[in-house]
Amino acid sequence: MRLFAAITLPDDWQATLCSLQGMLQRRFPAGIRWVRPESLHLTVKFIGEIEDERALRLADSWRRTVIPPDPLVLELTSCGCFPDAGPERILWAGVQERHGSWLELVRCVDMVLERNGITVLPTEPVMHVTLGRIKAPGQLRALRSEVSSISVASGLLTVESVGLFCSRTSPQGSRYECLGAMCRRPKATA
Repeated sequence: MRLFAAITLPDDWQATLCSLQGMLQRRFPAGIRWVRPESLHLTVKFIGEIEDERALRLADSWRRTVIPPDPLVLELTSCGCFPDAGPERILWAGVQERHGSWLELVRCVDMVLERNGITVLPTEPVMHVTLGRIKAPGQLRALRSEVSSISVASGLLTVESVGLFCSRTSPQGSRYECLGAMCRRPKATA
């Protein structure tokens, strides 16, 4: 299974990002493969390919983990492209902390992975939502300069859970399935 940890976006964020995609699609009608609205998410950590049995054990451990109690509050802020220099490959919307610690959340995810014998190379966490992938890097003139001037306004998102997702490819693009979620508050038992 190809796994990643992500935060599901609230409806108002999805609406804001879909509107932004529409505006950019009118400006750049070709050359970008847009992420479908139902697939928009905030990636916390890309995990990679894991054997099915091991992934299911990880999902069980994931569901039993409580994320840091100090609420992490996020907001959408800007747009940009990856990589920072050279031909653009990814078009994204930036996210920033208003309260709490993104790094603490990433450490919590890393701890669950380590506890399950999964080592993921540390990366500089850049909070973003991928809006689209450039089909032919370097072919869209003025994309980087145009998107860098865009401000994105959103409501605040209080992170209550982080899902463990499996990415499955299909002819229509990737489909995501949530295998389990670690929550901020322990789940009530009956």
